[in-house]
Amino acid sequence: MQGRDKTMNKKYKAFAIISFVAALMGAGSGPIMAGTAPERMVYVPAGEFIMGNDGGNLSVSDELRPDNEMPARKVTLKAFYFDKYEVTNLEYKGYIDSLQQKGIKAFSHYNAEGIPIPDRWARESYPVGEDTHPVVDVDWYMANKYCESKGKRLPTEEEWEKAARGTDGRVYPWGNEYKPEYSNNRGYWEITLGKKGDFGVPMIIGSFKKDISPYGAFDVAGNAMEWTSTPYRPYQGSILTEPQHENEIYVLRGGAHNTLISEFGRTTTRHYRGPTDDRSPHADWHTDMNIGFRCAKDAE
Repeated sequence: MQGRDKTMNKKYKAFAIISFVAALMGAGSGPIMAGTAPERMVYVPAGEFIMGNDGGNLSVSDELRPDNEMPARKVTLKAFYFDKYEVTNLEYKGYIDSLQQKGIKAFSHYNAEGIPIPDRWARESYPVGEDTHPVVDVDWYMANKYCESKGKRLPTEEEWEKAARGTDGRVYPWGNEYKPEYSNNRGYWEITLGKKGDFGVPMIIGSFKKDISPYGAFDVAGNAMEWTSTPYRPYQGSILTEPQHENEIYVLRGGAHNTLISEFGRTTTRHYRGPTDDRSPHADWHTDMNIGFRCAKDAE
């Protein structure tokens, strides 16, 4: 028995060594688990990645690729942290409560109408049962202020794409295959309900286990569009010269519950919006019911 125990111990030690080496090499097909990230954030290592899309690797018709995604090129970034999930109603409510406790009635960039509250909230609170749904109808200023309050910031457009795409130039967070059932998007709802239409609702963050990036960030292809800190401009070398690019508009990334992933949920898709909505006085801080955000942070 003693000899057998020694043999088994050797096998266990050998297995432990192999497992340790495999972990260091990033073996397996799961999310890349490198670096030590703060709670509820993922680590995105420094280095280059492919940003943009020239159309050669689209899994849908080329006509769905806007020219604003061109040209594809290599971009090098420093290491950073990226929120694992979109900011939730409960988290944003905690932020609103903290402002009220400090006696803050309005932000400097708004009229003195009180702290900006998402339009779909009633009596300064979100619908019952939606604690862990992404907060939506949040404008660029609101998103910035929230991230700052947590010692973070909005991600740049480049950071968002790398965090969602990884380094292999994939079309979707999960790979190159068109899989509408993998995320909370309009295609998923059309399959689920058996009819076509512009519908769908935000769902609990992380509900779609296939909508995960190579670094472990959830809901980057669906659920809610997300603000970045980057002003919307044509890429260097682009054929686009539209004058509206000179306006104060910011890049939105990712798909939403009511958009098709082929148009909005690809890792290279760029869309944009002004920082807030000034269509009417009562809605001067609101955006759309499908726009949310997550935060980023420089790696220490």
